[in-house]
Amino acid sequence: MRLREYEKTLEQIELLAVGISPFQSGLVEVSFSNAAKTLVIELGELPPLANESRNIISKFSHIFNIETTKIPATPSTGNEFNTAINAFYTKAAMLQILVKSVLPTEVENSVAIKLPDLNDFDGLSNVIKNLNTIFQALVLDFFPDDSVTILSLDSGSKWIEFCVKTYVAYGLVASIVWSAAVIYQKKIEIDQKLEGLKNLKIKNESLQDFQSALKKELEEFINSEATAIETPFEGKPERHERITHSLKLLSELMQNGAEVYPGLFAPVEVKELFPDMKNIGLLESKQKLLTDPSKGSP
Repeated sequence: MRLREYEKTLEQIELLAVGISPFQSGLVEVSFSNAAKTLVIELGELPPLANESRNIISKFSHIFNIETTKIPATPSTGNEFNTAINAFYTKAAMLQILVKSVLPTEVENSVAIKLPDLNDFDGLSNVIKNLNTIFQALVLDFFPDDSVTILSLDSGSKWIEFCVKTYVAYGLVASIVWSAAVIYQKKIEIDQKLEGLKNLKIKNESLQDFQSALKKELEEFINSEATAIETPFEGKPERHERITHSLKLLSELMQNGAEVYPGLFAPVEVKELFPDMKNIGLLESKQKLLTDPSKGSP
């Protein structure tokens, strides 16, 4: 989990409120919302809070294992639970302050990239060079007055966060990411077809013909994605080739484990411009969405 995700989760800590009121037969009623229970579990995914989360859930399992938000308990149990949650809240609040102190404020039009696994500086240098080609060079080719600014480098989990200046440039970045994702999925589809053909033990000559046809199919698919990105803008020599090259580079990075997301705090309508990286297999080409009325507007 990257620091920006820490920040978003920690923003909910005010949910950690315990209510204690008199009940009957000498018991008290402990109030703790289901949202708060879920948050204790989610905060447990943050290493600094993992032990406390695990201990609270284990010790007070009778509170976490039922959906009701009002639980009868002895006064001592109620007070013990309240003390544990207050201590947990205090530590979470301190972590929130620490995270905010090291993270710049997220700005509009920001993008987060999870880098692929890297083993050496050469690999890192190559990835950074490719990201410059994919995003900065291409954005400035379309919009010379725009800018691409690195906001943060989360070294703990290999995330880079950057932003562009204008919304139209942000839309271009989203289109590049979406097309690269469907190209990545297309490559998987092509590879599966090739593997299936090999298993059929087709003669080499025929296999080579199939391989050439599938390679051409992939190239045409990439070219059509590049055309879809380029079409709304004024034409420029060599731009199509640059887009195609960038799409190939980004799809290869995705194949090696890279992921690209809009800013965590971006509006829903902005996030929908980007592909769901957790469900790449369900993505469709924007062109198909545009030409298939049954799919609605993209």
